[in-house]
Amino acid sequence: MICLQETKATKDDINVAEIESLGFQTYWFSAEKKGYSGVAVFTKIKPVNVQYGNGIMQSDAEGRVIRVDFKDLTLINAYFPSVQSGDERQAYKYVWLDEFF
Repeated sequence: MICLQETKATKDDINVAEIESLGFQTYWFSAEKKGYSGVAVFTKIKPVNVQYGNGIMQSDAEGRVIRVDFKDLTLINAYFPSVQSGDERQAYKYVWLDEFF
């Protein structure tokens, strides 16, 4: 399995055929804002369930969490918010962490 964060792309932006030709299935959760955030999981093991987002509206709009369930394993690929943008994003990060955990 390969987990990517801050993909800044949608599945349509990438030539996934090349990745899939290596035996990977790809699962993407992109931000609504083009060129922002995003996570992806590439796996050669077929999951039993894929959940896009974590139910937190702002987090889901930013494409920050994808959960992939396998028979005996749950993988959570999360891209945590940065705080480099000032106090507003710092407050958002604290809310995000509180709701995520």
